Amino acid sequence: MSDDVSRLDPDELRAWRNFLEGGRLISVLLDRRLKQEAGITHADYGVLVEIAAAGRLRMAELAHQVWFSRSRLAHLIDRLVRLGLVVREEDPVRGKTTYAVLTEKGERAVAVGRSVVVGTLRVDFLAHLPTEGVSVLGPGLDRAVEHLRDLPDCAV
Repeated sequence: MSDDVSRLDPDELRAWRNFLEGGRLISVLLDRRLKQEAGITHADYGVLVEIAAAGRLRMAELAHQVWFSRSRLAHLIDRLVRLGLVVREEDPVRGKTTYAVLTEKGERAVAVGRSVVVGTLRVDFLAHLPTEGVSVLGPGLDRAVEHLRDLPDCAV
């Protein structure tokens, strides 16, 4: 790592640019394949997976977990409800609190989507990293993400 804080050294710049471009490309690829094979977008899949993991999830909590504004999430959930993938449940005790819950059709979409995502990541991304790449990349990104989550400017 360079001591010059005004610019990245060539290795840092290459890593950063490849990180950005790789992220954009794999997101585009996942979005296209999920639409073709599961009938959902990459954003839909991310929301559905969070709901599936929790069983049911408060809308405010879900918005935080997927880094969406409440408004954006409300529009996405409206669409998922129209597609029959999600239902909204009101909390009988709290009244105003609304939960998102997967339907059986939503559970099937998550299963198909998971297969698409895992297959795409393994074939089109992970297979192209050096053997030790994943074992180094994962922990390295864990540390970077933990640091970023703690920054006040990154709060959702």
